[in-house]
Amino acid sequence: KKVYPFLLKIKTTALKIRTFMLNNSSKKSLFPLHNGYALDFIKICAAFLMIIDHVNYIWFDHKSFLIMIAGRGAFPLFCYAMAVAVLKAEGHIPARYVKRMFIFAVLAEPFHYFAIGNLEGNVIFTLAFGALVAALVHRIKLWQMYMLYIGAAAFILMPFPIEFGLAGIMLPSAILLALRGERSVLPFLILLLFFINMWSFINDIHSGISPAVWSTFFTMGIACIALPMGALKLGNDVQQTGRLLSKYSLYVFYPAHLFLLKIIELVFFK
Repeated sequence: KKVYPFLLKIKTTALKIRTFMLNNSSKKSLFPLHNGYALDFIKICAAFLMIIDHVNYIWFDHKSFLIMIAGRGAFPLFCYAMAVAVLKAEGHIPARYVKRMFIFAVLAEPFHYFAIGNLEGNVIFTLAFGALVAALVHRIKLWQMYMLYIGAAAFILMPFPIEFGLAGIMLPSAILLALRGERSVLPFLILLLFFINMWSFINDIHSGISPAVWSTFFTMGIACIALPMGALKLGNDVQQTGRLLSKYSLYVFYPAHLFLLKIIELVFFK
């Protein structure tokens, strides 16, 4: 009778220690984790690179090699911001948040078609689906997530009706895992960054070293690492408080800049 309470106390203490260790055994993030001013700064950089990318598409018919390399940095930065949002929400993405993204994606689609000239779904669709997949990171096992990456890679060459395809949809979840310090995700992350440029690689394979290869290096080296690292100082200086962007600013900016670039092309380039 005296031994049993003692053993029970030991068991209870061991369970508490185990719970504490599980809750505090966070791995070191492979990327900086930002919010506030710093995260908005990254979004602004992504928006600027997106303008560069669309200038190449709309004004130069996607023929400027240097502009293309710079523009490839935009999408991974938006995926980084999405991954941070899902990580902070611990996978509990409000339905109204995703619904709002799909609504803005539908509203932006006519502007996307007017400017780009194809029926491919715009990047807001990609990010909305990416948020849903990223939320799975908190609901399924790591190996199951990796199986999804392998499955996506198996169908990567199949036509997909939205920008950046399956690779684009899977990228926010891979960045989220990197933010959690899962080093085993790095090969998948690199492959996804490469697959984002797959069609450019296929189209330009005859040219020797494809521009897609160089743009992938830029994407990994500058967009995914250098800019988030550079935003650390900004975040520390302002103590991560306040915002630089309003809630709907980027949603409005996306169709507006497409419309403006196309009007400029029609007036000055035709």
